[in-house]
Amino acid sequence: MKGQKVGKFTYLLDQVLKLMDLLFENGKDLELAASEACHNPKLPDEFHPVCTENDAPDIFIKLVQAAMDECEVCANAACPGCL
Repeated sequence: MKGQKVGKFTYLLDQVLKLMDLLFENGKDLELAASEACHNPKLPDEFHPVCTENDAPDIFIKLVQAAMDECEVCANAACPGCL
């Protein structure tokens, strides 16, 4: 499965989709949700290293945008993780 890479961080699409579910679960704006992500106890463990970075919200936003772009390209029910 293809990975989403932002800076030194690389995550599988499935992992990023879980992040997206968390960020969008309360209907918040992406920027606000990303800025609060590191304080959310539901944040999956694999994303905790991102929280050590000063630009953690930007990294979360870029990961989500990359995943959304990938799903727009595939636009196929057989593509795992497409919205």
